[in-house]
Amino acid sequence: MRVKDIEPLLDEIRIGSITIGNRFVRSATHEWLAEPDGKPSRAIAEIYENLAKNNIGLIISGYSFVSPCGRSSSNQQGIYDDRFIEDYASLVRMINKYDAKFFIQIVHGGRQALVTEDCSKILAPSPVRLPESNECPEQMSVDDIEKVILDFANAVDRARRAGVNGVQLHCAHGFLLSNFLSPYTNRREDDWGGDTERRSRIVTEILRIAKKDDDNFPIAAKMNAWDGIDGGINLREAVKIAEILNSEGIDAIEVSGGSEDARTEITCTPDILAEGDEAYFREYSRAIKKNVDCPVILVGGLRSLGVMRRMISEEYADMISLSRPLIREPDLVSKFIKGNSNRATCISCNNCFDETGIKCNQEERR
Repeated sequence: MRVKDIEPLLDEIRIGSITIGNRFVRSATHEWLAEPDGKPSRAIAEIYENLAKNNIGLIISGYSFVSPCGRSSSNQQGIYDDRFIEDYASLVRMINKYDAKFFIQIVHGGRQALVTEDCSKILAPSPVRLPESNECPEQMSVDDIEKVILDFANAVDRARRAGVNGVQLHCAHGFLLSNFLSPYTNRREDDWGGDTERRSRIVTEILRIAKKDDDNFPIAAKMNAWDGIDGGINLREAVKIAEILNSEGIDAIEVSGGSEDARTEITCTPDILAEGDEAYFREYSRAIKKNVDCPVILVGGLRSLGVMRRMISEEYADMISLSRPLIREPDLVSKFIKGNSNRATCISCNNCFDETGIKCNQEERR
């Protein structure tokens, strides 16, 4: 492998006030390995340490719920209480030791939240039922919305106090912030729905409060560029949302897509077998990149080093985000750097998303 084959991917980049050592990102990936209350476990720490020592510039945690009724999966990480601060402080100290940076992705489940004895109501901007669900969400009151905004702002503050390098607001894949942004799931006619600016208001309010507390603390967003459903977010709408977030000081945008309402799998497209199948959100990321000042991160089906390099050199994105390939090969970037590989061996079968704990089950069968 020639140096120029990987050189653009090893350039430093700024996200807000911090410098990332290269262009590789571990995209937020639910591990199903947190403690029952949401505390990050030793098993999660081991995953992150293995990524950090293998040259991942930025590690984004599995999605961490900001309030007890915002949980959407079993063994999901949480950041809804001050008692989690020291656990995340330990994680970031360990990750930073390898010159990697660490963001916590923060989320509320919205329409996809779990119904439990303590959380009997599902809250969403509008009462739009999920496909094949017996539960119809309850439309949030203004008080509900203001409480969630405070929950997110408090989660940002906890991350900051833990010494974490930044946070990522999960505004994609049909969770609560995504529910507000999408015209399909937000059918309100008040100040929190309607045009793009009002549908984006919940996110901009979170940003304003968090930035007021500390304008130097990096806040990124993961957003849908396409919901995959009629009446949802499309490219034109996504560019408008990105422009609004950019104007409010967002420090980076990761471009993704898909929701539970989509008729086909989009978020984790299977069978990425050829270079032409890779980087399936690239046209969306390039359009957004042309209209914002902050770094744009591309996720989705990236497998080949050559494709990753082109995404940077041809200005589709500023950073490359990987999920499934790093489940199978946490040392993938180290292999790239050493010249031992130019393509991930992940076959995109999606069997790694295992509720007993994330792992490459294809690898285990070999």
